[in-house]
Amino acid sequence: MAALEKKDFSVKPILTKAVKYLQFTILFTAVATAGILMGEKSLIHKNKLDVKRLFLEKENRSIEAEIKSLERRVTLLGSDPKTIARAAQRKLGMAGPDERVYIFERSKGSSGGIAESE
Repeated sequence: MAALEKKDFSVKPILTKAVKYLQFTILFTAVATAGILMGEKSLIHKNKLDVKRLFLEKENRSIEAEIKSLERRVTLLGSDPKTIARAAQRKLGMAGPDERVYIFERSKGSSGGIAESE
């Protein structure tokens, strides 16, 4: 029994070492987390880039739809006689063979009245 009394283990040095390791671990974790969150390739920066990418993808889809619409219109303008006639009437003021054109001119002295031209 005397041998058992000599093997008195002290808990204090073990706890002191454990606290030091725990402090080191917490400090290391805090520094690593700060580096991850605030670095150039951080999560915050990545999230901003993701939002920007989504916005640009949406804008690209919108532009692609507009391009397809314009391509259809160009195709119709090149091949469809009715579309060509409508464009000529609207843009160039042209009339068809069975249509009559009236030209109205504003007189200089009136307030918006219509004068006939001779």
